[in-house]
Amino acid sequence: MRPFAVGTSLRARLVLLGACVGAGSAVGGVVAAWTGSVWGWLAVPLAIALGWLFVADPTRCAGDGTPPR
Repeated sequence: MRPFAVGTSLRARLVLLGACVGAGSAVGGVVAAWTGSVWGWLAVPLAIALGWLFVADPTRCAGDGTPPR
């Protein structure tokens, strides 16, 4: 699976990170308000993880194939 954001700029990735944190915070706040439980705030790291699944490009972390010295 190829991520949709390959080649995007750092600014675009930071905007997406902000959107994920904002969406997670909104969901977490609503869940915490409705249920009174702090477990709703787990929506923040969940939203970041879901956003990462669409933006991550593991090929940028891979080396050129030569073993380290």
